[in-house]
Amino acid sequence: MNQRLASVYIYYGDDEFPVTTRAHEQVDALVPEAERMMSLETLDGRADSTEAALRILRQTLSALKTSGFFGGRRVVWLKDTNLFSDRAGGWSEEVKALIQEVTTLIEAGLPESHTLVVTAPKIDGRQKFLKVCKAIGKVEEFAMPEKSWAADQQALPRIRDAFRAEGLTAAEDVTAVFLEKVGVDSRQIANEVAKLVLWMDSRKTVTLADIEAVTVASRGRMAWDWTEAVMERKTSRALILLRQLLAQKTSEVWMISLLADRINELLIFREALDRKWAILQPGQRGGLQWQSLAPAVETALAGDVVKDPRKMHPYRAGLLARQAGEWTRRDLERARREALGVYEQLLSGGLGAELLLSFLTLRIGRLAVGVNVGSAVSR
Repeated sequence: MNQRLASVYIYYGDDEFPVTTRAHEQVDALVPEAERMMSLETLDGRADSTEAALRILRQTLSALKTSGFFGGRRVVWLKDTNLFSDRAGGWSEEVKALIQEVTTLIEAGLPESHTLVVTAPKIDGRQKFLKVCKAIGKVEEFAMPEKSWAADQQALPRIRDAFRAEGLTAAEDVTAVFLEKVGVDSRQIANEVAKLVLWMDSRKTVTLADIEAVTVASRGRMAWDWTEAVMERKTSRALILLRQLLAQKTSEVWMISLLADRINELLIFREALDRKWAILQPGQRGGLQWQSLAPAVETALAGDVVKDPRKMHPYRAGLLARQAGEWTRRDLERARREALGVYEQLLSGGLGAELLLSFLTLRIGRLAVGVNVGSAVSR
């Protein structure tokens, strides 16, 4: 990267916290705080109409063409913009023309004293804008993986780093529980770690009791807690969580999909235990030790049809295996049929969502308690 032309910094992705953090760090490095009134211009880049998009692009062009006071540095931060995303329906030709003008200006080279910083939740990689910025500037993407297990794997080291930065230590199972409760959003992780620091005062070792006492579950993790309570037959708790989720306008269809995914996971773990593909380590915090598998089984678990349970954190895999051991395969399949039946009813209308989901919670809670963990019985 040519240092003279390294005057563009792009930070984008749907993990908002690191996007904003990196942009602030870069702006701090470029403009001392005492000079920001004269040298930094921040533009709100979010456009909800063609008129707004045109106004923002014209402001950006004007800012990039305007000299700094007394010939000094000028930094333009186009903040949280959606101008370069693959917007449904596309922008008007007039907007596209101004986007091209901004791209051409960057490609030709901004004045040596000028720097453009852009933050965005999404940027279309097919557009020339991003390609030009990659060629002559610095581009960093902070994307959340689409698959939940991949998002968990990405979040775990961030949680460890956040603990370490505050001088805290936590056992692996404690870290895993923090992840399960708080979720994978980087800002939520940072906020909950900050709360732990205040709560613990001078203590430095995080315990399960600390996490239970202080941290707040994200809405996604609250839905996960609901599926957990349903499948552990903790019906009273499941009904309380259900009401909270519905009060927060959580999608009922998404909740059923999450529950169906959990049942499918338990069916896989039930199968793994029955066929001795995996051995559960002793103790309530014991993980799962996978054995050598036949090629056909290896291919099935590694495929896209199911989430590969071997990629889960060992602590979580152990929790799911123990939970699967409390069910027979027959009752798990019955629970899945119940969930799919409610899913179809939700899509077709009729009874209210709260009533349907409450009935489902009660019906699954009344299914007979299954067999012990590790048993070969599956019927």
